[in-house]
Amino acid sequence: MRTAGYFPYHRTTIEHLLQRGHQVTLLFDHDSGPIDERGFQEWLAAGHQVTVGKTLRRGGVWRRVLFATREARSYASYCRRGPDAKFYRERWRQYLPPWLHRQSEDNRLVRAVFRVPFTQQLLGAVERISPASPDIVAALRRDRRECVVVSPINLRFDEEVEYVKAAKKLGVPAVVPVLSWDNLTTKGLFHVQPDLVLAWHHGHCEEAQAIHRVPADRVVITGSPFFDKWFGIKRPLSARGTTCSRIGIDPDKPYLLYLGSSANIARDESWLVIAVLQAIRRSEDPALDGLQIVFKPHPANLRPIPRLDEAGIAVYQRERGRPDTADAIAEFRDILHHAVAVMGVNTTGMLDAVLCDRPCIALAAKKYRQTQADTPHFQRMQESKALLTAGSVRVAIEMLSRIMAGDQRSASARRRFAATYARPRGLGSDAGLAAAIAIELAAQSRNANEIDKAIDRELGHRSHYGSQAPT
Repeated sequence: MRTAGYFPYHRTTIEHLLQRGHQVTLLFDHDSGPIDERGFQEWLAAGHQVTVGKTLRRGGVWRRVLFATREARSYASYCRRGPDAKFYRERWRQYLPPWLHRQSEDNRLVRAVFRVPFTQQLLGAVERISPASPDIVAALRRDRRECVVVSPINLRFDEEVEYVKAAKKLGVPAVVPVLSWDNLTTKGLFHVQPDLVLAWHHGHCEEAQAIHRVPADRVVITGSPFFDKWFGIKRPLSARGTTCSRIGIDPDKPYLLYLGSSANIARDESWLVIAVLQAIRRSEDPALDGLQIVFKPHPANLRPIPRLDEAGIAVYQRERGRPDTADAIAEFRDILHHAVAVMGVNTTGMLDAVLCDRPCIALAAKKYRQTQADTPHFQRMQESKALLTAGSVRVAIEMLSRIMAGDQRSASARRRFAATYARPRGLGSDAGLAAAIAIELAAQSRNANEIDKAIDRELGHRSHYGSQAPT
């Protein structure tokens, strides 16, 4: 993994591998700092027996050549995806080598060259003829690794892909679990094909094939280990009064939870939050009288927003970093549960809200269209009907009024979403367990079809609408 900050995405998978008697070594490319490592350090302190180390980085002449061609190849992929990919194409252009970055700026001819299939083939040829890193090959051979699991392998200037390349050189099975809901559509390409890709759901399977050219017979659907945390929780909810006191709001009045987006999506959406508050105050619906707004900033977008404080909007940020520790996850669940509804633009927190069975409204602002309605991962949520989409603040307030009046029309859609998106092998089937079984069998050189059947057998053929709903 790039950093220990990515550990929570794979925690349940690792735990099941350990429970099944396997030795697990966790290698991180660099330190993520005390903020992002809290969940991992808490897990280590609980006594889990793993070996922890640092990855090796490729050196030599090939490093500069490969890193330049990989960024160019990912950029070329965006050039071929059409106008809907404009935001991400322009973002990836920033990662090109400086001389190529300047040439590609507002240059239609250069973009046309990148769109030509031959350009992709040429850049891919550089990858194919380049040797695996001798240092990483030697390390894998020395430690007699039986399986290499790498996630992600398609971020900017990705170091981890070198482990997939080295594993293939040695004939060691290489597995890539999909990291997040948008990883396959808003990041770079898979420059080296792994032996197996672990997808959350059928949509990820389609994206792996269409964008990254992963053959269908190299993909297994496991569900999302990252969202295992919302299923079968035994820790009781905190009382509403306790939660409101922690946030700093009136416990006798209802509140709406607004989830902030990352800076890539919406650098400053305070104007939109204030517009929602003003619309609530103007509403003639008595149920909205006294409705409070709690704004929870995105963990990666924590700039102070004094305008919200001045408007009387409570800003809740338990601590810097993602809610990855047991206490932070519990507090996030509490604040979701006691909210009358959740709003936002486009953030993973919306998935958390839906999986915790809270009504969730997306504000489809024209300003954020390129990072919202034009993105495949957001479109998938819209199509599921689990996410309510409002084309204006006025419509959002109308939806909110209906929800507060007891409208539960999206409840069945939320359950279907959980069953098809987070746990397609059954609501009672731990996605981390499915991923662990897949890794275990990949190490035995079993193919995707065999792995898929084996997961079904071990999980007991549970239906897509299993008995254990999110709690």
